[in-house]
Amino acid sequence: MQRPDLFPLLGDTRQALGTLYNSVIQDKVNALDLGDGPEWFLLAGSHDFEPDAVSAAKFAKRAPYTSPQAWRDGLASLAEKGFLYAVNDTEYRLTDKAHTAIDDINNAVASGLATPDALDAADVDRAVTLLGRLVDACLEAPEPAHKIALPVNRHSDPGPDGPPLLRILQYLADLNCFRDDSHMAAWQPVGVSGHVWETLTFIWKNEAHTAEELADKLPRRNYDAADYTAALATLESKGWVTFDSGTYQITEAGKTMRQDVEDLTDRYYYGPWAVLSDAEVNELGGLLARLSQQIDGLAENAT
Repeated sequence: MQRPDLFPLLGDTRQALGTLYNSVIQDKVNALDLGDGPEWFLLAGSHDFEPDAVSAAKFAKRAPYTSPQAWRDGLASLAEKGFLYAVNDTEYRLTDKAHTAIDDINNAVASGLATPDALDAADVDRAVTLLGRLVDACLEAPEPAHKIALPVNRHSDPGPDGPPLLRILQYLADLNCFRDDSHMAAWQPVGVSGHVWETLTFIWKNEAHTAEELADKLPRRNYDAADYTAALATLESKGWVTFDSGTYQITEAGKTMRQDVEDLTDRYYYGPWAVLSDAEVNELGGLLARLSQQIDGLAENAT
């Protein structure tokens, strides 16, 4: 198994683990009036940023594809609901109400991820060991030099005494954050904003070709068709897209530049994976595949 072949299994395993707690968490989030929009992401993210205060600017660096106004509005809404308090004009900290809510949700996740008897404990422990080594290598990697998402996400680590499945979930989230760091470090030097870059990506992937399609497919980014029209104009001025018969298409120059960024992303992301031997990569792939299948089986037996 090549290292890139293992990447989809990380997402599959996260999705499988989610079936063990998602419904309970969603009920709790809804009960807190946080079920709509980015507020739960903001609340959990604010907890991960501790002991530092949070601001829209910090979230915009962590997630640059969303409108900064969405982060400002979300933080203000959390303050109105009593989960945050303002320390100045732009920064917030968590209230006691927020800490209580987050602790309750985290405990529910941990309870949902108590290792079922149907899972092989030795396999689970081995996956914890291999994933932990991989995350440590990502933290220590010299490239990308500036990491934003991964160090912050590590603040939610349950530690060595945490439930093994919760530790696996943490490591999988860490690796996803390192992918974000790798990609941001690769594309940001080209000199466009996050939503302009995402616009190019959607055209490159053949997923959208007009401003209206982009606005329709990305409602949570909080940009409208006019914003995407401006983004497309920026890309056209750089020679990366061209307008033809009512739609935008990527140019050869755009394809080359976008692929170069993807290749650099992979170089950053997979560099630390050398900490695992080829045999260990194959082993981890097998462990995650079995774990996902076993959890899926639990869900089927429960229905």
